[in-house]
Amino acid sequence: MLEIQQSRPSQFNPPGSPTDSNLDRLFAAWGFEMVPNTVVGDRFAARKVNAGTSSRVQAVDYVAWLNLRSANFNKDDYITADLSQINMATSGILQPHEGAKTTFEPLLMSSESAEPMPAQRFNALIDPSSLRDGFKSTGIRYTLAARITGPLDSAYPMGPPADQKPAAGPPVAHLAKSATPASIVVIADTDLMMDYLWVQQRQFLGQRIAQAFANNGDFIANILDNLSGSNALISIRGRASFSRPFERIDALKRQADERLRSKALELQTELQQTEHKLTELQKTRNDQSSIMLSPEQEAELKRFTAEKTRVRKELRETERGLDVDINRLGSRLKIINIAIAPLIVALAGVFILSTRRRRRAGSSKTAAGST
Repeated sequence: MLEIQQSRPSQFNPPGSPTDSNLDRLFAAWGFEMVPNTVVGDRFAARKVNAGTSSRVQAVDYVAWLNLRSANFNKDDYITADLSQINMATSGILQPHEGAKTTFEPLLMSSESAEPMPAQRFNALIDPSSLRDGFKSTGIRYTLAARITGPLDSAYPMGPPADQKPAAGPPVAHLAKSATPASIVVIADTDLMMDYLWVQQRQFLGQRIAQAFANNGDFIANILDNLSGSNALISIRGRASFSRPFERIDALKRQADERLRSKALELQTELQQTEHKLTELQKTRNDQSSIMLSPEQEAELKRFTAEKTRVRKELRETERGLDVDINRLGSRLKIINIAIAPLIVALAGVFILSTRRRRRAGSSKTAAGST
């Protein structure tokens, strides 16, 4: 199993030095590649995170943090067949080479509402919601984890590199290709096993207990079981379902968010322009060479001040309308989902009861007629 790694600056890897793992030569020999300097963004699978200022914190979609569910898994593979939920963060993209000798089988995939994003956008990212600006889904499902099977060619067909010293002991014959077909699982995300993605710590009787809320651990355990040569244990793992979201509600939330977010951005731009003009006028007023403003400048200052107040009010109403619309949509669908099942059961009960009464009435009439 391989996870593509991105190291952090340290005493062994000072700032400014290359931080990406360079396995291109190895992957090319195995018949696939990881798209360089690219992160998958997914509007449909985006996780909710808290963002904003200290005075206003709101939940926003972080398109680079993915909440993968059943539709994102390869249900034909033992490893992912029975999993329910996996969380990933800033994952890369894996794709096969044409004419490769190996077989490339996706295990985890994005939705069709995904887009490749430059990794540079995540350097010192402050506002996760800014990633949605200009986001355009490509309609393509990108591979986040894959199984590679088949014969492997050596990344060094002519032998070990000249600068590599041979290991101590008897010489070992160089293999230009694998002796038997290989089975490798590659994951384009090193954050997969970080606690914040799948485990939460709780206090119970004075002890800290880790409780899983996603199948990240089951995913790794299934991989290890499968690659160790045993498929028998796969069926007992990852059957628990940890959450059942209202998918229709989430879809409507995204539609309302897209509709009102564009209006909010327009108002924010207008507010910035108005504040800039006000600042310029205030500089003119504070200029020693012009102690007083002309009547035209005073009128312009009053107009911009009123415009600033209006835009701020409209911006607040738009943001409040976003919350109201989303909550209204969610409440409406929850009521339908909660009420429709008891209603169907009640109608079925009435129908069955009326049918039995008619049958009893018919039986009574038949018995009375025969006597």
